[in-house]
Amino acid sequence: MDNQDKVTIHTPFAISPRGAEVLATGWSVKKEFIGEPVHDANGQEIGTVDDVIVGREDNLIFAIVGIGGFMGLGTYDVAIEFSRFKLGKYGLLLPDASKETLQGLPQFVYPKATV
Repeated sequence: MDNQDKVTIHTPFAISPRGAEVLATGWSVKKEFIGEPVHDANGQEIGTVDDVIVGREDNLIFAIVGIGGFMGLGTYDVAIEFSRFKLGKYGLLLPDASKETLQGLPQFVYPKATV
């Protein structure tokens, strides 16, 4: 078989051409968001992305941002809809936010698991 003859194997887990494109060019939550600082429009750090939560039945995605505190102590989390974030010259950007606006948000507390 020469290089021009290609064999395509179809499995239940095969990746579509569109899926391959997303994998090659998409964002990795672990590598590009978790632990990354969040900045306001002036480049001031206003929090850190601690987690990303994806809705089970809809397309809502939230970033859990830790704010306040020092070296992980005294921080609390707030939930911000992922669509509010932009990528800018400072990295992750919340253009309409400040430390004060984030501190004014209700604290996010993970719900207890129910079985």
